[in-house]
Amino acid sequence: MESDNRSQFLFFRIIALAILGSVLTLAAVLYLYQEENEILEETRVRLAASGEFKEHQVATWREGLLDATTKFADNARLQNIVKDFILHPTPGDRLRLGAWLDQLYRLKVLSGIELFDASGKVLFTLNGVDVGPRTSVPAAPDIFRPILLPYLSRRNGV
Repeated sequence: MESDNRSQFLFFRIIALAILGSVLTLAAVLYLYQEENEILEETRVRLAASGEFKEHQVATWREGLLDATTKFADNARLQNIVKDFILHPTPGDRLRLGAWLDQLYRLKVLSGIELFDASGKVLFTLNGVDVGPRTSVPAAPDIFRPILLPYLSRRNGV
């Protein structure tokens, strides 16, 4: 009998240890699952904040670029050069226009500069890639006032 009690006691100890091991394993799995979720949520929050910050940076940069190009386009001397170039283009007008636009290009924020007429035909290009006539050309309040439209080119699928 004592042997039966001993074997029962041993059996209950083994069962108790197995149950305890299962409970501890389940607790560890639940804890790790919760930790993983907290880390993922913290990462999502950080990425969202980083994305919003970058979006704000790009918007601020673009506003500054538009402001700079608008001020450049509002320059009366540049407007006269553009007018001379459009009305009677000569090699001297092309050189003067190129010199003015080169100053804007040297800001290193534009990939190229193009001057085109109301039909979309490119009249002048500075380090630009001719992609053919434009289908939508903004209406200028003054035909000889340049409208500088900076755009971000899509390179390498970016």
